[in-house]
Amino acid sequence: NYRRRLTTMREVVFRVDASQEIGAGHTMRCLTLADALAAAGWKCSFAVGPQTLAIVANLKEAPHEVIELSGDRIQPMQQRWPDGVDLLVIDHHDLGAAYEVACRPWAPRIFVIDDLAKRIHDCDLLLDQNLGRDESSYAGLVSPDCPVLIGPYYSLLRPQFPEIRETAIERRERLGQTRRVMISLGATDPHQMTIPIMERVALNAPDVEMDIVIASAANHIEKVQALAKRLGENVRIHTDVQDMARLMQNVDLSIGSPGTTSWERCCLGLPTLLLVTADNQRSNVPPLEAAGAAILFGDWLQPDWDRFDDALAVLSADPERLRAMARKSFGVCDG
Repeated sequence: NYRRRLTTMREVVFRVDASQEIGAGHTMRCLTLADALAAAGWKCSFAVGPQTLAIVANLKEAPHEVIELSGDRIQPMQQRWPDGVDLLVIDHHDLGAAYEVACRPWAPRIFVIDDLAKRIHDCDLLLDQNLGRDESSYAGLVSPDCPVLIGPYYSLLRPQFPEIRETAIERRERLGQTRRVMISLGATDPHQMTIPIMERVALNAPDVEMDIVIASAANHIEKVQALAKRLGENVRIHTDVQDMARLMQNVDLSIGSPGTTSWERCCLGLPTLLLVTADNQRSNVPPLEAAGAAILFGDWLQPDWDRFDDALAVLSADPERLRAMARKSFGVCDG
């Protein structure tokens, strides 16, 4: 019944933010869904906070209308769409049931994307793409008749990821010693951990090439660029990346956070050394480690550099261990 109703909906608004503190992950996954809906004939628009367009270059270039909001105000959306919209998508850790109820007069159908499983929602559909959750995680948080989509099977990945998955599988099976490492700690790297990790890799694996992924709007981008210049030609900076899938396919190991990018890495079988950079990421760590897809070396408050050094040394010198992690990563998410 829900799918049949979806076929009659044609206008959708995404309420989502990006900022130096929360990064770009929420907006990027909404943009992925918006592009797919637009291809199916929907009219997609975004209502975003003031930093969003500066952080997410992809949204500026997308063919979707964007209005900027101040705080959690609803009135500008009501004024822009006085006749209402068919669907409102909310992907925001600070907005819950009270906000959703207030949106009902102009958005009768609401789709919530959540990562926390802690808040009550007034919605008609909910997605939590995290590993290790099940439908019981939202018992009492949504109405009994609200469909709940759980796990990486439903992850919102851009089409480039499944398109090159088979090529990535073939490449991972041929992996030798680690030659290229991707360092990607969220678009803005809010705790500025990219620099100490670059220094650590350069010290312990001087022959390994580094691909640094970071937003051009990150507060410390100039410091990252300066360090890359000092470290030499083995280091490449990638800002506002348009084709993350291709970059992930061509590296051997990732150093990143257990956020939304986890499912992209798993789709392409990219083994990862994990650093937690936000509290809402912590629940992803145990299932990713249990699946054999990643190794944790702490969080931004207290990185375990000894564990990092050991893991980097093992994965750099043991191709079979790297290939085994890649196979297990592929089993987490098929894109």
